[in-house]
Amino acid sequence: MTRRKSVLWTEALKQVFSPYRKNLKRLPVSQHLALERLDDRIVPALLLNALPGAADDITSGNSIDSGSLRHVIGIANASSQSDIFIQLSQGSSYNLSKTNTLPEGISPQENDNVRGDLDIRDNAGVTAIKRYTIVGNGATINQSVLDRVFHIHGNDVQVIFQNVTISGGTAVDDGVGGVVPYTSDSHGGAILNSGGANMTFTNVVLSNNRAQGTPVPISPAATGTQGTNGFGNGNTGTAGGVGASGGVGQPGGTGGSGGNGSAGFVNTGTTG
Repeated sequence: MTRRKSVLWTEALKQVFSPYRKNLKRLPVSQHLALERLDDRIVPALLLNALPGAADDITSGNSIDSGSLRHVIGIANASSQSDIFIQLSQGSSYNLSKTNTLPEGISPQENDNVRGDLDIRDNAGVTAIKRYTIVGNGATINQSVLDRVFHIHGNDVQVIFQNVTISGGTAVDDGVGGVVPYTSDSHGGAILNSGGANMTFTNVVLSNNRAQGTPVPISPAATGTQGTNGFGNGNTGTAGGVGASGGVGQPGGTGGSGGNGSAGFVNTGTTG
């Protein structure tokens, strides 16, 4: 009778539950996992929706993708995205009604998109040229207070206007922040491109915009001074806005002549 060889119980367990361990082979080098380089990442565009019924206020809307036209432009200005689409509702009207006048009674030019015109500027420091595409869908943007409609700042942005009407703008200054109306020449009734940004227009109508030059009222018995000049009423291809006549002097004074108007919107950049 052959006597069985004793086996440690731990070895017996290994043989029962891990029978494959003895046959484990190393994979060839060619079959080892490796990292692969991905293609260059395409940054998705930011799509914003301007709601025609929203109040003309920079806080009127959500913090993500929709609200008043002024609100979504504020989101765009603060975004780190370099490609932004602002979509308007088909055939709708967007009325700008936020006056520049402050409670103190003064009305200096404001350039942070809070009041008056719509300020487009890159506040996020995007490395590439930041592109704004206004997809109008036949909508109208109408300015109802004493200011131009759009003010584009800097040469680090590009603005594309598509299928939209821009109307009702009145420039009463040169666009410099803090300047009081009629104390400087007036530039760009519809759009003031003060930084040399590239602009492109496709099926865009600029109507009833003007750059208005008007002198400050004069004191009694003084002679009226020359009116400030208006440059660029925003109506492409038509005559510029005519400067208003000088303020009429009190008894003994003579009113000064008005400032001169000029043709077209004011653009220091390149149009496509």
